[in-house]
Amino acid sequence: MNIIYHTNQLKKALTNHHSHVCFSIQDIPTYLKSFQFPQDTLWLESYHQNTRKALAILNAFLAKIKTKAKLGFNSVWNDKELIHYVQQYHHLFDEIVIVPLGNTLKRLWTENLNHLMTQLSMVPKEKLIVDIEIYPKTVLNDLSMYRQKLNYLNNLQLKSVAGVGNYLYQSEKDITGNDIKELVHLLKEGNLTYMMVHNRFLDLYGSYL
Repeated sequence: MNIIYHTNQLKKALTNHHSHVCFSIQDIPTYLKSFQFPQDTLWLESYHQNTRKALAILNAFLAKIKTKAKLGFNSVWNDKELIHYVQQYHHLFDEIVIVPLGNTLKRLWTENLNHLMTQLSMVPKEKLIVDIEIYPKTVLNDLSMYRQKLNYLNNLQLKSVAGVGNYLYQSEKDITGNDIKELVHLLKEGNLTYMMVHNRFLDLYGSYL
């Protein structure tokens, strides 16, 4: 399992040449000027509420990224504009993260995953990474869901990513260190490909990784 740093204290992540880096597209101009990127993966991240702005900035700066880093695009869900963009420009990226909507393994999640896979059928499968999305309430109540998702993705020979972020220790007072330890153990056991973490998480729970 590989650790991906999120953008909190990005400078620290960028100086670690063994890490992947994930940040939002609107930050590209600043970080292009400021940092020498590591030689593994740079993930550009788009959020639904600023898709148009994000794609415009990405188009403007993509040609200027001169780095040996692999270039990934995160995240793609059932958003027509994003899907159309990836259909056109998938050849520019080494990795593309897709996010099936629906936080259970029941019909909604698998249907949305299959729908995204169909829409992105022109993208080589080895480029795709599926975000299994960690929710605090399910960490407490239903860890087996993540095991099922990972088994499902392993059977399809798809890579996986999970963000274990700030909300695990900010929004759920009931979550303990033992809960997180159990979650991390399950993700490792399930052959999760990438875990995306914030530095605060590393400070608190880095020993579990």
